[in-house]
Order: sequence, then structure tokens, then C-alpha cells
Amino acid sequence: MKVTDPICRMTVETETARFVSERAGVRTYFCSAACRDRFEASTPR
Repeated sequence: MKVTDPICRMTVETETARFVSERAGVRTYFCSAACRDRFEASTPR
């Protein structure tokens, strides 16, 4: 399944995504560690 990285808006394939964040049971996929880190820094836990 393809999803959109919420930071840079790139398309990410969920089956092969290396960078994932999970909060409250919701998985968010990213194209890079930098996008994941930016998301995690800006989203309350």
C-alpha cells in the first residue's frame, strides 16, 4: 500500500518503509529518518 509522508509529501510504500512512527496505535510512514525525527519532535506524545 502506498501512503504519503506527512512531512515532505513523498509517496512511501508501507511494506518496505524503513522509517515508521507509532502513536496511540496509529502507524505513520516516512521516506527518511529526518522526516520521522521532525514529525516526532513536533507531535505531542
